[in-house]
Amino acid sequence: MHDRPKVLVLLSRIPYPHTDGTRFKVYNNILGGLSELYDVELLIVTNDRLTKEAEEALSKVSNKFHYFYLPLTVRIKNIFRAIFSSLPFQARLYRSTKALHFFVSHLKHYDAVYVHTLRMAIYADASKDTDKILIDFNDAISLNYIEAKKKASLLWRVIYSIELQRVRYYERALLLRYCYFCCVSPYDRSYLLENISGDLQKNIVFNIVPHGISDDLIGLKKEHNETITRLIFLGNLEYPPNTDAMRYFFNTVWRGIRTRYPHITLTVIGKGREIFNHAIDGVTFLGFVEDHGSELAAHDVFISPLRFGAGIPSKILEAMGVGLPILGTTFSFRGISGVDSSLCGALVERVGTVNEWVSAIEILGPKVTRARIGLHNREVIDRLYSNYQSKKVYQQLVGEIISKNSAV
Repeated sequence: MHDRPKVLVLLSRIPYPHTDGTRFKVYNNILGGLSELYDVELLIVTNDRLTKEAEEALSKVSNKFHYFYLPLTVRIKNIFRAIFSSLPFQARLYRSTKALHFFVSHLKHYDAVYVHTLRMAIYADASKDTDKILIDFNDAISLNYIEAKKKASLLWRVIYSIELQRVRYYERALLLRYCYFCCVSPYDRSYLLENISGDLQKNIVFNIVPHGISDDLIGLKKEHNETITRLIFLGNLEYPPNTDAMRYFFNTVWRGIRTRYPHITLTVIGKGREIFNHAIDGVTFLGFVEDHGSELAAHDVFISPLRFGAGIPSKILEAMGVGLPILGTTFSFRGISGVDSSLCGALVERVGTVNEWVSAIEILGPKVTRARIGLHNREVIDRLYSNYQSKKVYQQLVGEIISKNSAV
């Protein structure tokens, strides 16, 4: 019996419990997929505490894991040293001398290395064996910063400007150094490659790997009400695009929506509720909810008032998988392949205009319309964004790297 190829996965977060879409993706799409075909080991450098429950969960999708905790003192030192470096602060933040020594001394034992986001690419940079490494950008971080900088306070505008310059330089440096890459959307890939000449792009293998949505969500039963009474937003409120979106939504349009539709309420799910430290009429904050699928199915329309962002908002995909229409902005739909915003919900082009939100709610008002859109959305997710589809793509990408290196 032949030994299975060995794959090392580099992470800056413990992907359990699934408190956000990225952790779900890492655990189910990436580790769940790779562990079906390969012996997977994890190198985790993080400030997350490793719980007994997380250990048990990781043992189900990996053969072994190497955990390096970054205490606050080390993180402060790393940030200070980053001031005198050209590396992005978020990359330098996750540097561990012990983890780096482990990576360099053990790299030869692995047939392929998966690197989750540029945060962990500093470890890959210590190796000359670039042909066995897959860099997963997930999304274009600098794209986020470009828009975030425009809407930030003066202090954060300065911080974003510095980090933006560093991130853009590092994204390009990675593309010039390595061969294998992936991210979640064609839009982000095009953006990342726009400053790489055509001749150099010939040496780059850059694939799209969509978020894979849980089969449990796609299988939930959804009954559509006669009228719209309950809107829902789901997302990490500590994530800057979500913080900005909901704060702007509450400050500019929610009161107008309630004036026109006093019977409509909004449920907000996701950690970070303390950011909104006062009661808002008609709004219920539930915080983090583990079984948010049932909550999605109990509502009528998912709202997404994003004003900037990169990649794909995974919670929109989850709402589509449950069968909800999406009421969102251009940024809400931008990274999602294979969909027309008019077919999966309603588009609000001017996010601060109450009348546009009111008109969009009217479009989605009839039960038959929401039922038709819901069926369409489920079909799109099942065809393009299932957990199965995502796992298979990751398996193929790593398999190609292993095959090419074994043939050399």
